[in-house]
Amino acid sequence: MLKKAKRKYQKIEEVVEDWLLKAEKACKMHTLCKEMYEKTRVITQLIETSKFDQVGHHVAVPCLEFFPPMYVTVSKFSTFALNEIIEALKDFINMIWVWGIKRVGKTTLVHAAGNKIKESQLFNDVAMAIVSETLDVGEIQDTIADSLDIKFERRN
Repeated sequence: MLKKAKRKYQKIEEVVEDWLLKAEKACKMHTLCKEMYEKTRVITQLIETSKFDQVGHHVAVPCLEFFPPMYVTVSKFSTFALNEIIEALKDFINMIWVWGIKRVGKTTLVHAAGNKIKESQLFNDVAMAIVSETLDVGEIQDTIADSLDIKFERRN
């Protein structure tokens, strides 16, 4: 009927136009519902058939090496501080703490010291943990344990 009316260049009644829009929306919703039903069925099936004993396993953390960016200029003070750290570690000191104001290069200095210590084989292992304003002892312990390849179980 609708095609016939359009062929005769008749004006379609507003009530019919509204009904057609609602029917079209209902068809789109029906299609979307069918798609959602099918996807839900597949996901449910995957969940039911995917039983894993273990999702991942521990691997050694790759060694991080320090490579200064091209725009960094090493100051006399940084070189002095680096040499002082290395000398202190040679004198039976086995741990250093570096602290100071933000963005002065503390982490960069410690990375450089760690690389120099590894190269010189002053110690068998070198571990570094960054302690920020938001202290997370567990994260610090995990970082040190990972870098020394130590595995320990958590207590609840």
